[in-house]
Amino acid sequence: MFIPLRVHSVYSKGKGGATLEEVASWVFERKLPSAALTDMENLYGWGKWKRAAKKRGFTPLFGCEIEIQGKKFLFLVRDKEGYWNLMEILNQKEIKKTEGLVVIFIPQAREEESLASSLSSSKEDFYIGVDFFNFKKALVWARDHDLPLVWANPLKFIRNPERLILIHS
Repeated sequence: MFIPLRVHSVYSKGKGGATLEEVASWVFERKLPSAALTDMENLYGWGKWKRAAKKRGFTPLFGCEIEIQGKKFLFLVRDKEGYWNLMEILNQKEIKKTEGLVVIFIPQAREEESLASSLSSSKEDFYIGVDFFNFKKALVWARDHDLPLVWANPLKFIRNPERLILIHS
């Protein structure tokens, strides 16, 4: 079953064009059991996302996409400890603890070995994110490091792609 794990809403600082209501309606219309709000570098929409999901009867997932040392990571919160560890990562832009988090590394180039390699050594709740733009790189990375793949193409707009054009102009 498909679960959107990388949703960038209007809270994603110019990287997303979907309102939380649009995303929640989209999830509901497709009868998906859940979806993850993972705005870029912030958690501003979490409260509204929780209310929109509850109103429509699906389980909201919470996370954040953060760029650290030029590398993209998606963090999904599993529990309270994960929430606090995500706060620390978001504030320090450094990954010290990942307990309570699912970590998805989004490889962009082969030279990204060091940071992601050190994190992947535990392999618990660590995945390689695949999207339309990194498909081959992600497959190689996952094979070389014996890590599972997860579909992580960003969902940036729902009904009005023009919003994204306006954001970039």
